[in-house]
Amino acid sequence: MNINILIIEDNPGDAFLVKQFLIDSKFKEELISIAGTLTKGIEIIESREINLILLDLGLPDYCNEETIKIINDFTKKIPVIVLSGNDDENLAVKAVNYGIQDYLIKGKFDAHSLSRAIKYSLLRSEQELKLYELNNFKNKLFRLVSHDLKGPMGALNSYIEIILEDFEESSKESLKESIVNIEDISKSLLHLIENLFNWARMQMGSIEVKPEKINVHDLVEENIKICQLQLQKKNIQIINKTEENLTAYADLEMIKTVIRNLMFNSIKFTENNGLIEIGGTVKNGNIQIDLSDNGIGIEENHLATIFEGNGNYVRQGTNREKGSGFGLSLCKDFIEHNNGKIWVTSKIYEGSTFHFSLPQN
Repeated sequence: MNINILIIEDNPGDAFLVKQFLIDSKFKEELISIAGTLTKGIEIIESREINLILLDLGLPDYCNEETIKIINDFTKKIPVIVLSGNDDENLAVKAVNYGIQDYLIKGKFDAHSLSRAIKYSLLRSEQELKLYELNNFKNKLFRLVSHDLKGPMGALNSYIEIILEDFEESSKESLKESIVNIEDISKSLLHLIENLFNWARMQMGSIEVKPEKINVHDLVEENIKICQLQLQKKNIQIINKTEENLTAYADLEMIKTVIRNLMFNSIKFTENNGLIEIGGTVKNGNIQIDLSDNGIGIEENHLATIFEGNGNYVRQGTNREKGSGFGLSLCKDFIEHNNGKIWVTSKIYEGSTFHFSLPQN
């Protein structure tokens, strides 16, 4: 089996026996590592991919429950099976409560039972990870529906109520202003719903990446036209500096969505009469797109997590436009599914530049 297994065991005889059990069960010897201390084991975990840990609790540097606590901090996504000489039911219960997959007593298991324990531990770990991801998906979906959709819908309803209540007394100018506001909110809702739909499809694995040769310059021009209303309202100038023949190999609709989201984001956080520039370069077989604005910038402590879309960083635009950061999370998903990277550089009160790269061929 192609599984990287780490045995953390200070007794050479026990370590040899466990390794032999694994080899007898068709696990590849070259994928089995051994560490005599927990400290050494953690070094191995940090230096290479490990899929499963077989852990002795009586180690020279740490012992029993302390060992479990420390390994749990470093291996939240790696299944751990305890191999202990201590037949202590209370300790076994504590180990399971900490997330240990199984607790085997030395001298009471053989190659077959160890192999079976590994098989079910890997299966349970995979199911737990899927459950965790599904729970995150549910929580994010509930937050989006309850917060990001509820807010604009409430505002929409308020404007409609104002029009209905004061229709006879309202001037044409006041009615027009309310209707324009309703139009703005409706477009914002449609944009959010489109993002939500695409994100949900991505999370459920029902969206297919269809890469093709795309002209990036033309995509930028197309999205500038889509954003014209927002640009005109804030009198923001946008300049497309990408070369007319700049191409990438990626999914057309996904990259169109990425560029549109990044444009909307820059418009939102750029002051009236501001400037947005979009440029492109070719580097080592990839294209790099840089979308820069002279807006309000992003605090340095938020740069590393701005693409997570977990709702922890939500702020209003320069004209009190609402946002959730959800569009940036979708951009990250789409770019990574097209074998690209996305990142941001920014200086507070000076502006931001969003960069993304894609394969050219």
